Formats: sequence, C-alpha cells, structure tokens
Amino acid sequence: MGVVAGQSAAAGSPLQPFLTRHCLPCHSGEQPQGELRLDALEPALENRLSRRSWRLVLERAAAGEMPPAEKPRPGKEELQEFTAHLAERLRAAEAAERTAQGRVVLRRLNRTEYENTVRDLLGVHVKLKELLPLDSAADGFDNVGEALHVSSFLLERYLEAAETALDAAIANGPQPPLINKRYRLSDTHQVKATTERVFRKQDDGKVTMFASSAWQAVSLTPFWPPDRGRYRFRISASAVQSDGKPVAYRVDAGLMLMTGKPHLVGYFDAPAGSAAVVEFVDDLEPRNTIRLLPYGLASAQAVHKIGAEAYDGPGLAVDWIEVEGPLHGAWPPESHRRIFGDLRQAPAPAYNRPKRVEVVSDDPRADAERIVRRFARRAFRRPVSAGDVQPYVALVESKLAQQRSFEQAVRAGLMAVMTSPQFLFLDERPGKLDDFAL
Repeated sequence: MGVVAGQSAAAGSPLQPFLTRHCLPCHSGEQPQGELRLDALEPALENRLSRRSWRLVLERAAAGEMPPAEKPRPGKEELQEFTAHLAERLRAAEAAERTAQGRVVLRRLNRTEYENTVRDLLGVHVKLKELLPLDSAADGFDNVGEALHVSSFLLERYLEAAETALDAAIANGPQPPLINKRYRLSDTHQVKATTERVFRKQDDGKVTMFASSAWQAVSLTPFWPPDRGRYRFRISASAVQSDGKPVAYRVDAGLMLMTGKPHLVGYFDAPAGSAAVVEFVDDLEPRNTIRLLPYGLASAQAVHKIGAEAYDGPGLAVDWIEVEGPLHGAWPPESHRRIFGDLRQAPAPAYNRPKRVEVVSDDPRADAERIVRRFARRAFRRPVSAGDVQPYVALVESKLAQQRSFEQAVRAGLMAVMTSPQFLFLDERPGKLDDFAL
C-alpha cells in the first residue's frame, strides 16, 4: 500500500516487502493492471476512499486472486502475515472514524419505532403505522439510515399521525360511560343469520361452535362501543365431545367489516369438562369488537352435512362473554395530564358535540412555554435549552395572536415538536452513552 518513494503507510511494516515483491510490479506506473495503481494510492487509511481500495487489496489477496496464478506466489505464512496486519489496520482506522463521526448514520425512526415512541411519549395506544408509507429497506432491514428517506409527502403523513395521536391523548369531553355487560353468542349476527348448521344452541344462550372455517367465525356484534379505549374481556368456554382434550380458539379484535384489518389478541385453550374463564385487556377504536374462531376443528361443509345437533366431533362451547370499559383510572386520563397537567377545562361546544370542552389558561403565554418545554424535553429524549424550544413557543404565540384558543395554539406547537428532526431522527453522538441515549 503505498507510495514507493516518500513516507508510505506501509513503510516499516510487514506490508511494504509484500507489496514490493507481489503487487507493485503490476499495479504501478501510468497503465496499471485493473486500473488499480498502488504506487499512487494515498497511504493514509483515515481517508475513506483510499481505505476502500485497501479493502479491495485485502479481499483479493485473502481470496488468492492476487498475485495472479502465473506470477510467483507468496508463502502461506507471508500471505497470512500480510492479510492479518492489513485487516487490523483497516479495523483500527474504521473504529477511529466511528469514534470521531458518530456510531451510525443519522437516521429517522421507522414506522414501528415511531408508533412505539409516540405511545411512550403520550401514553396512548394508537395504530399509527397504517397512516405512514412503507419504509424502504436495505439488506433486508427497515432501520438502515441510508434507506430511510424523507419527503414532503411523508411529512404530511407525520402531521396527520401527530394530530391523530393528540386527538387520542387529549380529553375534549366528559368521561365516556362505562360498559359492564354480559353477552351471549346466541345474540350475534353470525349465529342468528347463517344458513349452515354449524352452531348448537341451548336455551340458556350457550352456543357450541363446531367449525373452524373462517367464514363461520363469530363476531361479538351486540358489543359496538362508541368510544375508544382499553376494554377488559372475560370469556367462559369449554371443550365438548373432545375425548378429554382441550380445544384451542383464537380471538381477533378490530373493525369487523370487509375493509377492516383486525389484529390477533391471542390463542386460548378451553378445557374439557367444566368451563374456564380467560381474561384479557385490549385497546379498541370506536365501533371495534372481537371475533372468536375455534382452531383445528372440522370444516363448515363437513359439519353442515350432519348438522350441529347430531354432530359428534369436538366443539367449543361458549357460555358468555363479559365486557368492561373503557377503563380509566381517573378523568381526564393520564395521557391528557401528561400534556396539560391540572389546567382546568371550560365548555367549548362544537357541531354535534354539545358537551365538548377545552383546556383554558389564566396565563396563556407562561403556561404554553412551560407545556412546550416539558413536552419537548420528553420528545427530544434529552435536556432542552431555551433556544431549542423558542421556535415552538413562538408558533404558539402566533396562534394566540390570531385569536386561536389556548388549547388549539398549544396543539399547533406540540404537532410542530412531533414533526421536528429532533423527534423523528435518532441523534446518536460519539463518546460514552448517557442515560438519555440508553
């Protein structure tokens, strides 16, 4: 590697004799073979372009491609000493560059990281990934900085996602009424309307499901909540005609329409004999519900031929499903208090929302600066200075000057924080990791 005359990086090391004997005869002068001129190659491994050429030399030598087969070959020990020494020097140079410039390329959060970060920031479970375009991938990974580009279209989607998240976090109405009710599958649309004989019904409302065909999954259609939030479910079920073995069933949750995209809650086992109650809590959007489907049973066609009343194969008997929610320990919820603390709310009715309320302040500018500073510190994942938050505070003040309400002005500042590079990008500095980086 090196320049024959002058101070070469290879001089005085095992590299120089090897290069002189095996490389420079072909890779020097005005017409070097392979257009790789080692006698003019910059010796400093700190230079990235130069280091790329040295890496090529290492790979060709280690693979036995250099020197060519018709040239004198280096001995095994000589070749090993050369490649080991060069590899070590390359590793050292690359490590020094990472220390000087940072650990990785500055990159933005991918869709999954964004959704999780907003969840931790606001304390709400909102499916934001679906609002954002798919992330580009590199080498099979969607968290590589070079592939995660930013466009005006993406920023528009980030604004939409930020508004959606703030809508879920901020309480603009009275506490939703609590649903606490027991339902029977005999009241569901699927059990009542199907023409296939796959459900065995009893007078007490118990329904036994014998088919695992997807179109005979049963959605809890009587439960159609108007409010988003966390709901607790309890399902009482048992296995019947199963030779003492349990019957597994899956539960999905979501908008059970042709265009819906439910998510899997989990798989559960119903034991043979006496019923067992399973309990879980799930986040639901308005008009979402749950759906049950037994696993590993017969097809609907096979059961229908015999009829559920005469069918003697295994089935899933569901006694009842209890629902409680939306669950709130206090009102306004924790997500609201994370932003506005204990600031009071006042009536702010809107079209079709006569009970709507908004946060108000007796000292809007002081309260806005305090809210934005505290929010930015958590959003930026580091301490913030007055200069860091000044643009966002100025945005809030401009909205107040335009006669926007206090809450509307603060929302504008929070949305700007959530679409800023300090929030959307991971700024990993060189040196020892601090608590914020961890």
